[in-house]
Amino acid sequence: MFYLSLSFIIVGVGFLKPNISTIVGKLYDRNDPRKDAGFTLFYMGINIGAALSSIVCGYVGTQYGWSYGFGLAGFGMLLGLVVFLGGQKHLKGFAETPDKQMLTESLWWRFTREHLIYAFAIVMVMLVALVIGDHQVVGGLLGFSFVAIGVWLVWYCIQEVSLEVRQKLYAAVSLVMMSTVFFLCFLQSGSSMNLFADRVTDRVLFGIEIPAPMFQSLNAIFIILLAPLFANTNRYKDVIAQREFSASEARQRVRNIVVLRLSSLTQNQKR
Repeated sequence: MFYLSLSFIIVGVGFLKPNISTIVGKLYDRNDPRKDAGFTLFYMGINIGAALSSIVCGYVGTQYGWSYGFGLAGFGMLLGLVVFLGGQKHLKGFAETPDKQMLTESLWWRFTREHLIYAFAIVMVMLVALVIGDHQVVGGLLGFSFVAIGVWLVWYCIQEVSLEVRQKLYAAVSLVMMSTVFFLCFLQSGSSMNLFADRVTDRVLFGIEIPAPMFQSLNAIFIILLAPLFANTNRYKDVIAQREFSASEARQRVRNIVVLRLSSLTQNQKR
């Protein structure tokens, strides 16, 4: 049941993340200077939930049992769905299906495209539930997927696109690879770093032992505190650009990876 629940979350997040970001992006025109600030505030809103859930669910799980902790998290997700459906009218129609006729088109027997999407999602949930408990199988599938997608990308860049598009794709692929390295390290916070906090660190503050899962909220709390500051800097973007002080996104990502690596080396020295 635990792996099945995780599988629903994995597949559900796969549907949620690309679509919710697309909705936010469509709320602004292409060159709207408020877009960066809007995404920053959107990300801050996500992290309000991340901070509260880590604190409340972490405390309830450690003190009263993880069935209550996970149950509370499920209630929070259900509440989020209710809020989204209730506020959908404020999204200017961008949360609706862009082509309802294509979605209701019959593809096989009486099954529409929408029915097949739901069926595919259920099959994926079952497949993920079967393999998620076997780390070797998961690692092999991820490695195979990485190689297969890489080979397809190379073939696509060489055969199917113009030189201009190919150069843009190469830049995008390099950013994706750097992001993959970053998130492989960053997302250890939910597993190995959480165990490190539980087993190695001193979690007593003013005589009170802080449950290790509650440390998951620190990243979200810092984002909440700093997001308004960085959102306000967008109004000075033109001045910064004129002085040539702004770095490209690629340079920023490289800098972040270097800082991440230095922090990892520092942590290893402390151990």
